[in-house]
Amino acid sequence: AKQAMEQGKSPVIIDNTNTQAWEMKPYVEVALEKGYRVEFHEPDTWWKFDPEELEKRNKHGVTREKIAQMLERYEYQISIPIVMNSVVPPHKNAHKPPLQRRHRWG
Repeated sequence: AKQAMEQGKSPVIIDNTNTQAWEMKPYVEVALEKGYRVEFHEPDTWWKFDPEELEKRNKHGVTREKIAQMLERYEYQISIPIVMNSVVPPHKNAHKPPLQRRHRWG
């Protein structure tokens, strides 16, 4: 997506499983920097929040349990200000490996 925006392509569609605002932030930041209009869309189906039906229809083998967990985290109200003011939760930052520092000895 970033490469497409850097090349000025339009439209750029992000079809990803972003359930929380902070997950969308990198895409929105680049889009705004490059002057894109940002719109948020979600499916208009009766089953979009039904874990059992989503399990049947997904092509990635995601289990009903995992889908239910994702729906629990799902942020229903999304806007550019909400996304841009979002932060990565501390428990997500904890998984990043520590910075490798080079030491010069002698």
